[in-house]
Amino acid sequence: MFDAIKTVVAILFEKEPPREKIVLSLDDLCPLWIKYNTSFKTAEVKPQKTETVTPEPSVPAAASQPEAAPPSPPPTGRAHVLVQAFYSEVIEPCREALIKNNMLEGLNRIMDLLEQHGDCSSVAVLPWDSETSELKRVGDILSRVTLREHSFHVTRIALGLLKDAYKDPVGYIPLVLIAGLGHDLGKIPALRKEGPYAKADHPRLSVAVLEDIFARDAQSHWFSMVRKAVAEHHESTTDLFSALLKEADGRARQLEIDEEGHRASLSWETWFDVTTFLAMVGAKVDVIQTGHLLCAFSIDGTVYCNPAFLYETAGTLALKKNVLDITLLRDTDKDRGLQKIVRSLRNANALTPELGEGYTTRRFMVEIEQARPTKMLLVPLRAEAFPNHDQFEETKKTYPPIVRSVRAQ
Repeated sequence: MFDAIKTVVAILFEKEPPREKIVLSLDDLCPLWIKYNTSFKTAEVKPQKTETVTPEPSVPAAASQPEAAPPSPPPTGRAHVLVQAFYSEVIEPCREALIKNNMLEGLNRIMDLLEQHGDCSSVAVLPWDSETSELKRVGDILSRVTLREHSFHVTRIALGLLKDAYKDPVGYIPLVLIAGLGHDLGKIPALRKEGPYAKADHPRLSVAVLEDIFARDAQSHWFSMVRKAVAEHHESTTDLFSALLKEADGRARQLEIDEEGHRASLSWETWFDVTTFLAMVGAKVDVIQTGHLLCAFSIDGTVYCNPAFLYETAGTLALKKNVLDITLLRDTDKDRGLQKIVRSLRNANALTPELGEGYTTRRFMVEIEQARPTKMLLVPLRAEAFPNHDQFEETKKTYPPIVRSVRAQ
């Protein structure tokens, strides 16, 4: 009798059996809000034992809601660890700004691409890509650097450059994150399999990928800055934000060369010897070169040098000293390389007053024998700065004079 009463009471006060519980700590919940905040796993909890009571057929059972599936554990492995570490260190502190500007979702998509495909080489190997011909001497070294590693290097360095580039750099941090992480997405082989950008230069494809990710912001001012910087990071540019990304890319490459070569980077001042450099340049002054008029010529105590010739000579000097300087290895870094050369020449008092402070070249009107006057961008140096300056006039005696006069413009 007592058992029957107990059964009736159980039916009247029946409750839905407790479901299996999932216990998550606060740290475990973070990935639900921020995908890359920290890795986690669900805790296994044994369900409590309960009595199963069958309801009367006349009383319909309440419709139960399907249980929410526990979150899938995040990917594991070295790639994921690197992404997690970068996300926590660099992106997480900027989370509020990214959310405020509706950029976090797009940035996470970029991180997804780098996590899934970032093990590919950071060097473009396609014959038509702008980078392929630039890195002939160091291609083997940099090919061992993954796209993921290079993108993280560029982003970290670009963030460090911000404070010197802008008086109020905080507002540019989200743009740097997107441009730095996305500037080389066009090197991912999976993105080149088909479509209109399959054979595009990697900066162009990178822009296309970012335009797809940030489609709703494609016409915004901030995205136009990112688009321009990514498109120009292998070109000469006067845009401040584009120059910042290009500088960061160059510094990252120098860092990677040094790390892969297992050696400390030599500063420019350490290896660039002005006296040796001027001796190498002086050997070509007033000497007619095959296919060229003159790489450098002297007149009235001044030696006027073709800037490309100075750049090539510095590269030769670096090769002799077994130095790998990224500014002398990539054609797109010629401007930066020339700036270093001219700065060293200025510090050695080898330049003439014609070249103003802060300038690397000056335009001159050159009057050439039996030809129309020609405007040229040249670097004017004091003839007396060359160890062999006494030989210049003797060299010119071996052939009729070619340059009649030079006037600054």
